[in-house]
Amino acid sequence: MGIRDHLLTQPKLLNYLNTLEDISPIGPENFVDRSELTVIELDRLFNLGLKAVSEGKVAALVLAGGQASRLGSDHPKGVLPLGTGLQSKTDSLLFIQAAQIRYLQDMAKKKFPNSNKSTITWLIMTSRSTDGDTRAHLKEVIEETGLCSDQVIIFTQDELPAFSLDGEALLAEPYRLVTSPDGHGGLYNAISPLLPLLEQKGLEFIQVYNVDNIL
Repeated sequence: MGIRDHLLTQPKLLNYLNTLEDISPIGPENFVDRSELTVIELDRLFNLGLKAVSEGKVAALVLAGGQASRLGSDHPKGVLPLGTGLQSKTDSLLFIQAAQIRYLQDMAKKKFPNSNKSTITWLIMTSRSTDGDTRAHLKEVIEETGLCSDQVIIFTQDELPAFSLDGEALLAEPYRLVTSPDGHGGLYNAISPLLPLLEQKGLEFIQVYNVDNIL
């Protein structure tokens, strides 16, 4: 049995080969169309969000495991300089996200001054190829934005074997497979060991977004 045949017989990999017949779009009862809300309702919801931040119930989770190969870079997308003109030595996607987190924390503290928990936990999922550069860059980002290092949690997603367009397993060495990050779906396995800690911190809401979402 060849390497490819062996891999395709493994139960864990077979889970990724299931059909999509049972998957359908979410129904209208499960989401809200912002354009249909009044200004008063938007303000109410925004203040509810700030209240949750002031109570330490909110986390932001960035998916930062992807390689910037399509950009022709050897570094993760989150650390690349953007050239925005910001007065920052860490002008990057991760810097902008950290600055937004700090801004929301400050807004929550101003809106609810009696709360002492106005901290957003920042969860950052990296991969084997992005972890080192991301951690090094975040040290500068955290220092510059004034976030606390203990509110930032970095964890690494798993890897899966990489195949050619012909379906053949790729080898890095005669007896070592080429692997790649297991995608956004790998979040669930990667974050599972952290769930007791997140529950202990009192988190109830997690905003998940891609590292290259500059908004």
